[in-house]
This record gives sequence, C-alpha cells and structure tokens, in this order.
Amino acid sequence: MDDLTPLLNEKRRIYENALDNLEHGRPVKRLSRYSSPFTTFLILSLCWLSFVTYNLFFDVPLDADHFVPRVLTVEERAIKILEENPLIDGHNDLMILIRFLYKNQIYGSNFTDKFEKGE
Repeated sequence: MDDLTPLLNEKRRIYENALDNLEHGRPVKRLSRYSSPFTTFLILSLCWLSFVTYNLFFDVPLDADHFVPRVLTVEERAIKILEENPLIDGHNDLMILIRFLYKNQIYGSNFTDKFEKGE
C-alpha cells in the first residue's frame, strides 16, 4: 500500500483541483490515458509497422509513383494483360487448314504417317 500512496495523493490533488475549478466556473482539464508521449509514439509506431508489413507481404512498391493514380490507355492495358496472361489461340482455323491441305483425307496414310513419325 505504501507504493500506491504517492499515486493516490496525486489523484486526490487532481480531483480536488477539478472540483475547485467547477465551483468557481473555470474549465476543467479532462485527463486522458491516451495523451502521454509514449502512447502517441506507440500508436504511430504500430501504424508504421502495419504499413511496412502490408507492403512487404503484398509486394507493393514503396516509391512515390505508386500512390499517384494513373489511367492506362487501352494499348497499355492490353499489353499489361497479355504480359501477365499469355494468350493461346484456341480457334479451330489450324484444323480447318490441315483438312483443306489434305483434302479432308486425314485418316489416310499420307496424313497419319507424317503425324505419327513427325515428318
């Protein structure tokens, strides 16, 4: 209990001062547990740490250009999409060409021999 005596005396002095201010119509200073410099430093440090962690985990560049919104042109968007997702022609024009060149005789030996042996 002896360790708490100075703290209790300080709290009692603060409350008596607040009551005196109320009786004489003066403004009362409100105490906040978040007003200490250490708490401010701690909150700012946690914000900075979460920002850096987010950028590291999600591979976001930390340069100034990243935060400037820029509208891409149609050509730039198409190039970006094709660089990230290669396009494979899935159309059937190759098969149609083969059937045309072999006069639709793809089951004959003139086609199957070349196809199986890779000639």
